[in-house]
Amino acid sequence: MENSVKQSKKFFFSIIMPVYNAEKFLQKAIDSVLAQTFTDFELLLINDCSTDSSEMICKQIAALDSRVRKLRTSVNSGAAAARNLGIKAARGHYLGFVDSDDTIDPDVFQSAYDILKKHDYDCLKFGLQEEYYDQTNKLKYSRKCCLEHKVYQAGDELYNQIIDMEAIPLFGYLWNGFYKRKTVLENGIFLDETLKVNEDFDFNIRFFRFVRQLCCSSNIGYHYAKRMNGSLTNQHQAYAYEVQMMKIHGLLDFAPQKLEPMDAERQKIFWMYVRFVYALLSDSKRDTMNDMIERIQKDSLYNEFLSTEFTNSSVKQKILVRFLKNKNKWQLKKMILLIQKIRRDFPILFAKIKH
Repeated sequence: MENSVKQSKKFFFSIIMPVYNAEKFLQKAIDSVLAQTFTDFELLLINDCSTDSSEMICKQIAALDSRVRKLRTSVNSGAAAARNLGIKAARGHYLGFVDSDDTIDPDVFQSAYDILKKHDYDCLKFGLQEEYYDQTNKLKYSRKCCLEHKVYQAGDELYNQIIDMEAIPLFGYLWNGFYKRKTVLENGIFLDETLKVNEDFDFNIRFFRFVRQLCCSSNIGYHYAKRMNGSLTNQHQAYAYEVQMMKIHGLLDFAPQKLEPMDAERQKIFWMYVRFVYALLSDSKRDTMNDMIERIQKDSLYNEFLSTEFTNSSVKQKILVRFLKNKNKWQLKKMILLIQKIRRDFPILFAKIKH
């Protein structure tokens, strides 16, 4: 009886947390959700066949708090599949997401509710704090990613804001936003389970085609843990080229009209392209780097990059763009090797200067 009541009750927020072998951080993540000052929410813990004590932690918490429901995938399928299971099971007016190694401030839900109860926006986006931890799990550096409180209408206004958010970056993430569940379900918008990286960006670019109004909040309540020991947030550093270029194609295709070489939006998109390409090459091994450079230069996106005119660039941007536009593979390779050395020997410095 209690379980059926729990499943039939309606909530304002449904918070979806995929869980896979997260025993080190899971309790803290869950506690930060349950400590919210606004209490009209449910927390869906989706265990993706963990092999550690995550299942026991989820089960114990669900038994103690009626707002918590524990679900489990039939086979280990990845975060996208776990989130989809949560979306289908959710009962809230808005969907929210928290990862099992992150935390949120206690006023996140109240801050969002105060906005959404009045206007019922299709989506609300807010800021976050990136937190970089070393191999001993000690916090070494943090960076605030902020948004201005403002409402954006569908069309050019929304498109420009999407690009500006992704440049921070704040657009592609799921967990710094609340999504109207009705919009998700009516349009069949679920995460692509074949994607292991950037599946959240892919979800967002499809969801935002149905957004009439986006509200951005100045709240910075999400703590995004970036761990340098290969744990949850760093499992997919070897970004696949196709997946990164998916972002560029997605932003270009979303444009209300064709972008010209000097358009500010095009410059912003192709500055992201520059960052993605350098990240990809920096993850390459020395003996495969030439092949990757050749692949990049043969892609049609590279020709679009070459025709883009960058204005008002910073010194860092000018240097990186110049090396990438120069088709001399050896000069570009030397730059990449320097970047690799800085990232390897001075990881905190690299984290500070890469944005």
